[in-house]
Formats: sequence, C-alpha cells, structure tokens
Amino acid sequence: MAETVKLADEATADLPEDFNMTELGPLPRDWQALPLGETARITMGQSPPSSTYNTDGRGLPFLQGKAEFGELFPTPVKWCCAPRKVARQGSVLISVRAPVGDVNLADTDYCIGRGLACIYGNDKLNNDFLFFYLKFAGKFFEGQGAGTIFNSITKDVLQRFMVPLPPLTEQRAIAYVLRCVKSAKEATQNVLAAARELKKSLMRYLFTYGPVPVEEGARVPLKETEVGLIPTHWDVVRFGDVASFIRGISWRKSDEDPNGVPVVAIPNIKNGRVIFDGLYRIKSKANSSKRLLSGDILLVGSSGSVDNIGRVAIVNEMPFPEVYFASFLVKVQPTERLDKRYLFLLLSGKVVNFASCSKRAADGKYNLQLEALRSSLIPLPSLREQEEIAHLLAAVDLKIQAEEARIHALDTLFKTLLHLLMTGRVRVKDLSLPETEGVASGASRE
Repeated sequence: MAETVKLADEATADLPEDFNMTELGPLPRDWQALPLGETARITMGQSPPSSTYNTDGRGLPFLQGKAEFGELFPTPVKWCCAPRKVARQGSVLISVRAPVGDVNLADTDYCIGRGLACIYGNDKLNNDFLFFYLKFAGKFFEGQGAGTIFNSITKDVLQRFMVPLPPLTEQRAIAYVLRCVKSAKEATQNVLAAARELKKSLMRYLFTYGPVPVEEGARVPLKETEVGLIPTHWDVVRFGDVASFIRGISWRKSDEDPNGVPVVAIPNIKNGRVIFDGLYRIKSKANSSKRLLSGDILLVGSSGSVDNIGRVAIVNEMPFPEVYFASFLVKVQPTERLDKRYLFLLLSGKVVNFASCSKRAADGKYNLQLEALRSSLIPLPSLREQEEIAHLLAAVDLKIQAEEARIHALDTLFKTLLHLLMTGRVRVKDLSLPETEGVASGASRE
C-alpha cells in the first residue's frame, strides 16, 4: 500500500475546474501521483569503519546523519577514504533516523552513513522539485500525516511514499521560484549577520573610546580599570549604586485564569525584545512594583543553562493596559544617573559577567544572585555621552530589525508559495527560466 500525505481535503463535487481527485487529494489533470520507488533511485546509507574517517579532507565528505544539515546544503566536518554508500551530487539527502524527514541537497558527492538515505530522480522527477516537495510533506514522517511516529524510515516506506508529478518543465519552474525565495532569505541573513557584527564592533569601540569619531579615538586618554580600558573621565561604579532590581511574581496553578491579567515569562524574552504571545494569565493582581511599563528592562534570572542567565529584553510596546512579569525574571530600574537605552546596551554587550553572579541550585538550575549583581562594576559615562552612545547604536538596531522583519516575511512567503505550488493552486508552467536554473541537479552552493 502506498504511503500518502493528503495535499488537501476536498469533496469531489467541489473540485476546481481542471482538477482530478488522486491519492494525494485534488491535483491538476495534467499531474500524476506515483510512488517514489517508480520515479527515483533510493540508496540507504551504510556507515564505513571509523578507522576510515578523517578531518583533513581525504576522500569524500562524510555525513552520518542530519547533524551537519544546513538550510539547503550540509557542512561536513568529517571525510571518509573508504565510503560504502555514496550520494551523488544533485541527490536529495533525507534523515531516516530520529528525527526523521529532514532534507538537504548534495552539492557534491558524499559518503552517507546509516542515518541518511539519498534519492535521485529519474527522467520523470526533478531532484530540485523533490527536495521542496519533501520539505512540504515532511509532516508525514513526523507522524502527523499517518498517525504513526517514525523512529526510523525504511527503504520500503520511501519507495511507497507518493509524490505528485507535474510536467517536468513545471517541476523545474516550481523549484526555481522556491529557490529564488530561499536565495533572498539567505542574502538577507548575510546582511543581518553583518549588521549584528557591526553592532558588536561598534559597541566595543564606544565602550572603550566613547562617542567620538574613529579618527579621534587614538587621541582619547584611556585608563585601565576593573572593567577594561575606558576614557579617563568615565567613572566605574557598583551596579547597585545606579540601579535597583526587582523579581517578578509567583503563582500556583490554581491561580491561573484565561481571563486574568497577563504575565510575561522567560519564553517571551526573544532577541532583545518582549514578545507578548502565549502569555500566562492569573486571577489576582500583584503590587505595582511587579508591573511592566513601556521602556522597562528585563533579565532572565533563572535557567537550566548558565549561558541563558542575564539574557536581556526591553519593553518597546505595551499591548495590554496591565501586564506583570514572572519571578524568574528580574526588572532593572535605573536611577537618574543611568540612561535606560544605555543600560540596555550595556547589558546586551555582556559588560556584566552574569555567570559569576549566578549560583547553581539543588535542582540543577542556575539562579541570578541579586547581591552579586549589585556588587558588579560597570562603566559610567556622563548622561550626555550615554545618550550619544545609545543614539549611535539605535541606527544599527533599526537596520537589524528591518532585516529580521524581512526574513520573517520571506519565511511566510515561502510557506505560502510552497503550499500553493505543490497543490497546483498556483501554476508556473509557462514561466521562462534562465539557462543556469537549478538547485540540486549539478548545482553547487557556489
């Protein structure tokens, strides 16, 4: 029996014009639906002896499983000089051991271990199209499509897995459109990474020389302090002398109420911002010190990972009239000597060593010790300089936020196009393609 994942649920009477009902659901009349075993060659991986592995590039790059998978292509860390199973360039690589179903493209020949299989389409199936279809239908292997969670995928399961087959020219066009969106996302991610690196470099410069032009930095008198080199006219102060720290509220399960007041918790701290999705709600209100206001700064104060302690976020918007924060978070309230935006940048820049201010509890969690945090030393410029530093970095932050929004928009576009193209609801069969079109079929990441 063929393994299928329904592309859409629709009664035959409601079929769009020029659609037929197939094992995969409604598909255009000029499409087929066939088992993968009839349209591709499937090779299951086999691990070679560990004595044949190396890390200096001898032989073929070796992939044991999906650990080295990227957005499109793997990044190998091992090589093998005696491969037993080889995925040829252009193949679709699929993880066949838990977690199953993830796919990548072979941008060169690879030696594959038992955690992977490779699939190479015949003259009916374009490899690029297959890659994107498996991206679309991956939920089947996670168990959502068949009611069974696969801990591993056998060759028989892959052979019986049904795939849609548009005309070959349309398969190439579908893959080309989706690849264009992926390429746009990759380019945007590179811009975002560069903007983040720029911010790190700019922060290092500003916290060392102050808000002066680069050509004047060498003329700024510096002094060595407990927090590193800083301008001689800056102060070094105890954190607790210029800020106060407040832990959030605790509650019992019985206090939760879907109609109660919202409470921000650790999962809402993301990328330096407070995200007001999936909030807890509780019946009773807390005292005003536990309430969040626009511009407030929060720190993660408890976590199973010490690296997570001190993760910081600022409240940029307040979508509810009243919001509180949970006890595993700490609100940092600056005095009049400390600009809020400068404080946020200071905490983002890891000037404070949060690991040394944390203590591991009996349950294995790390907890931020407020007395140690108060005793931490921080650099303190004048308020005017704090404001200038914050202003200079704000422009970079706007660039970062714009690129993050673009990536989110491209992700949404990709998911929408993936569904519409793989179900035939949007047709691109007449799209003219450049001669160099292709993702997997002979194409490399360069």
